Amino acid sequence: MTPTLDHFEDFVRYRSANLGYESRDYERNCWDFYSSRQNAQWIDNEHFCMGTYPFMDGHAFGFFELKGGTKESQQEAWSETRAQYEGPLYGPINGSTFLPYKFISMTDGSPVFPGEWDNDPKVAEFFNSCNPKKVIEYRSAYRTYYDGVIEVSEPYLQGWYDKGFSLQPLDLSSEGTPKALLEMIDAIFKNNWGYESMTNEQFQAWLESMTVGSPNIPLLYWVQIKEQRVGFAYLSELPDATLIFKTAGILPEFQAMGVGNAMAGQLHKLAKSRSAEKCIYALVQVDNRVNRMPDPDVTDMRRYETYIF
Repeated sequence: MTPTLDHFEDFVRYRSANLGYESRDYERNCWDFYSSRQNAQWIDNEHFCMGTYPFMDGHAFGFFELKGGTKESQQEAWSETRAQYEGPLYGPINGSTFLPYKFISMTDGSPVFPGEWDNDPKVAEFFNSCNPKKVIEYRSAYRTYYDGVIEVSEPYLQGWYDKGFSLQPLDLSSEGTPKALLEMIDAIFKNNWGYESMTNEQFQAWLESMTVGSPNIPLLYWVQIKEQRVGFAYLSELPDATLIFKTAGILPEFQAMGVGNAMAGQLHKLAKSRSAEKCIYALVQVDNRVNRMPDPDVTDMRRYETYIF
């Protein structure tokens, strides 16, 4: 059936029953993105609910919540649903690097941070029991001491300083800036697995949700080499002196050249200058190059999974 706001409200009720809290604007933005996909469908049975839409050479799925039944009956219901779709089934995916939706597979009990999608790890257990063809892993981690990563990054930072490296504040109220940022995001992430671009309207809605009615301070920067923009960084500063590294990227032609290392060093200097007590690195793919930096002072707080069936 075609997804409607009534289905979203049903989904919120299931989540409230499973997790004990009500929906947030973030989830509604994700829903609006999903429900705008061509031929999006909503599935609801006695065992689970979920949304799907055509994606790549198969379908994407998301907004999944277990409802009832035994593990065996849930697996049987999944197999019957899976059989309705030709080709691969990917999920959970809702398309944008700014709307990351993954299934939590491990948690140390740390509170969910703004923009993180909460779920019971039993959902990841369920999907692993359904024998996915591939499991793609992510993690969120934190550190409270920054000098180590700054020291590792310093040679890269000094080298790129000599070539004109800088972080320049990104003013979203400036005419043309949101469009330029979306174009930069597309150029960086367009070849990433699971990525779909937003429309300008969807991107504007995300920008508004980031800034309206929230005590958190968004920190956005262009990464520049002299006057040339070669990337961006988006962080969020929480009232408790936590700094969340939301997402950052460098244009493909400047990757694997140490610019990312220089950016890491500069951003951690920024964290120190703002007296951040903790930096959280949100939803980083486990095989991302950023995870190859020495990190003895980093603590994993959450692990996540997405799947290909």
